[in-house]
Amino acid sequence: MVFSCRYCKKPIVVSRDQVSASSDSLFQMIGLVGTTNGMLQLIDESVCTPIVIHDSEGHEKVIDNGSVHLQFNDPKTGKLLLETTMQIGKEPTFLLTPGVWRDYVLQQPVDKILAIGLMPMVSTQLQDQVQLWSKFIKGSDGRYSAIRIVASTSSSGLLQQSQLNAICHFFVIPDMSIYSPWLRQLIKGGEQARAENFDGAVLDYARACEMFIGDFLRASLRRVQGLDDKRIKKVLETPIGDRVAKLLPVLTADITACSDAQQAWQIDVANVRNDKIAHDSSDVTKEEVQRAYDSAYWFIRAIQSQCKFEEGLRWNFWAIRSEAGEVPSRTQDGDN
Repeated sequence: MVFSCRYCKKPIVVSRDQVSASSDSLFQMIGLVGTTNGMLQLIDESVCTPIVIHDSEGHEKVIDNGSVHLQFNDPKTGKLLLETTMQIGKEPTFLLTPGVWRDYVLQQPVDKILAIGLMPMVSTQLQDQVQLWSKFIKGSDGRYSAIRIVASTSSSGLLQQSQLNAICHFFVIPDMSIYSPWLRQLIKGGEQARAENFDGAVLDYARACEMFIGDFLRASLRRVQGLDDKRIKKVLETPIGDRVAKLLPVLTADITACSDAQQAWQIDVANVRNDKIAHDSSDVTKEEVQRAYDSAYWFIRAIQSQCKFEEGLRWNFWAIRSEAGEVPSRTQDGDN
């Protein structure tokens, strides 16, 4: 994955695993579903970063503030196709009047919206006296079409102009159906963790691992001669513990490469689910949820990189698999 330095603008190449394993909820989501979906920053008008204009003689001009008026003409007829004015280098503005909600209409409906950060742009002394709330609005098709934001203050005369600017970062997933069911479950666990439903998060992480193991074994066993779908189904009916302990070592290229990840999964995911939620109903802590996510993610990645039937290749695990267990694309070094 490639990011840009905020100051020098040079590219920074980071592996997807490094991003996904971050403790930051935004980085986790970017690592899981990729940067193509990106972030939404709610603004009142179009804002552009500095732009570079090349004239017909090859000269370059950089505009980093003010506005620029652009005209786009048809190269054959000269007819004006588009005319627009863009504000350059302006700070994003999303003004709210306390007690009055505002809807930000999305350009297109999406399957999922994840709130990453809501922050009022007020002085440090007023931070604790201003709160922001968000609600995701669904359209008639059942998909999210808008984000509703409202601000509240501790007293009516707190703000001089009765308005405040807000920074509202959201991460959207337009189409969840392109992702594997186990990955959707992992994403749901992240949502539960952010909502501080820690028990639910651990259950989702455990379920995601079990779903992935089922997908992995099913796809791998189909490559074994003499095993038809009926026999494969019988094998997959074994308890999850037996599948991990007895089947995975047979189907992985290097047993030792997965052993540490398997132990972490057993301690931080399976045991917490079985001992603290299913039987004891003890409170799961935030730290335990973070360890459960880390262990679930690395267990899955350790298995993927050790597939005996595709040794040397890594699965494109973001893509949903076909009925035959195939994936649309595979790469030699994995996705970055």
